[in-house]
Amino acid sequence: MQRRPLKKTAPFVLLVTACGVVLAAAAACSNSPASPGPGTAGTNVGTGGSGVPAGGGGASSGTGGSGMTAGTTTGGSTGGTVTQTAGTGGTPAAGGGGTGGGTAGGTGGGGGGNAGGPPCKAVTAINGSGLTVSDPNISAFKFAASPQGTATKMAWDPVGKVIVVLMQSGMMYSTAEPTIPTTMTTTALSTLAPYNSGYQADGAHGDHRGIVFGPDGALYVLAVRGGGDVGVIIQKGVAPAGGGARTWTKLVTTSTGFPAGGTNFDHSFSGIAISPDGTSLYFSSGSRSDHGEKEGATGEVPLSSAIFKVPTATPTVLSNDMAALAPVMFADGTRNSFDMAFNAAGDLIATENGPDMDLPDEVNFLQQGKHYGFPFRFGAVNNPVGDAAYTAAGDKRLHPGYQAVDNNKYVADTTLAPPAGQTFVDPILNMGPDANVARADRNADPAPVAAGLAGVTGHRSPLGIAFDTAGMLCGAYYKQGFMLSYGALKADSLGDAGSDLLLLTLTKAGDAYTMTAKQVAKGIQAPMDSVLVGNKLYTVGFGGAPFYVFVLPTP
Repeated sequence: MQRRPLKKTAPFVLLVTACGVVLAAAAACSNSPASPGPGTAGTNVGTGGSGVPAGGGGASSGTGGSGMTAGTTTGGSTGGTVTQTAGTGGTPAAGGGGTGGGTAGGTGGGGGGNAGGPPCKAVTAINGSGLTVSDPNISAFKFAASPQGTATKMAWDPVGKVIVVLMQSGMMYSTAEPTIPTTMTTTALSTLAPYNSGYQADGAHGDHRGIVFGPDGALYVLAVRGGGDVGVIIQKGVAPAGGGARTWTKLVTTSTGFPAGGTNFDHSFSGIAISPDGTSLYFSSGSRSDHGEKEGATGEVPLSSAIFKVPTATPTVLSNDMAALAPVMFADGTRNSFDMAFNAAGDLIATENGPDMDLPDEVNFLQQGKHYGFPFRFGAVNNPVGDAAYTAAGDKRLHPGYQAVDNNKYVADTTLAPPAGQTFVDPILNMGPDANVARADRNADPAPVAAGLAGVTGHRSPLGIAFDTAGMLCGAYYKQGFMLSYGALKADSLGDAGSDLLLLTLTKAGDAYTMTAKQVAKGIQAPMDSVLVGNKLYTVGFGGAPFYVFVLPTP
């Protein structure tokens, strides 16, 4: 894989930059895929192929329900690969699909959508959250208050059956699932209590960014160090079979780190996920720059802006050396994948925060050995400063108030032009109807991208992502994803400020996805992470922001 040309530590504080959030001085920005807008009637017909029905359809072929305008979306191609001719301006037909799970060589079915789950039972939604909830099938409540004000991540303990919240300090709190009210209430449903994990923070790694439980109940906690030797430690806690205190070991350590750039773009390490079988751990290292520019003496280094994969059974030592990292480097060219999760198909999907320019944030399908563009490409757009003729003057994509703009970081630098012969994987194509605003060029005004945006609206700062892997939901929600966006520093930069919850409907064709993004709730203050437990999506906010629970529809 082609590497890039050759974070600052700060007090425990969340900084908001042009492109998103910075935990203890680690910055964030982002993008996402496309789908036609609202409409009426369309046809979804097809016979299931190999594996997943084309378009993610349900158990049988049928006529699409709501959501397609002009045109017909038709499944096609053998072996379960989908070929779709999309009508203009419609979302995929709800309930459409093909016959699923056929043998290899079958004909792909299902037109236009992933809404293949069983029908949803009728609900009377209750909104006691104070948020704007636009989906009439979703109830929302305040879940709990932050005990410290520095919540960063959360996870579900499959053995203890509790929700666990990780604080930036390394403290953990938990609660059992609350009883969901059947009448209106605006008070929080739960109170968090200290979680007795036995975890002891490493003194040199005080900034905690990741938590995940394996299917066996093993607990993994990620923390970072900064300054002149940025590094990571991931500790693994295993409880004895009969219960009792966990035994903690160091699973990942850093022998040789790298110097922080000393800016808000020192993203350091954050996102963490475990394979469905519990044998591999994935984690993200963010960039040390906004868009690949040199910070201090260097730009990006081997240990920055990449995704790593390590075994959960044996320790791994990282060093800032490309050859030494080769066995554990899963994917390259990721600017700041703050969160990642496996979907129902077993594919790893990650959010990614983009730069301080009006370029897309991203949702990526991460695969072994692929390069996702940073710092040469954002969304489907080459880094503008890689053009020798680039000048910042008059570029509408730049806004005062963003640190990289205020510090005149946007200057021509041909080392940031895409290297000859390097293949990049662009983000999942977002067909909307939401989070797909962009500028067509440096002179254009913001507008939704009707043909689909490679990524999501820039500066939204997509963070927590979760999927219905167990198929507990129904209809359009069945085996789909939910993504939180922290929100834009300047809401008027692209007119799509985030601070919301999106339903992501992903459709796979071959080894690529497209998606629709639909806003289901907004007004969420500083959302950081989420976990889906059954049909309940729990969220945490940073800096004392409320925690919420969204009750999703079921069959």
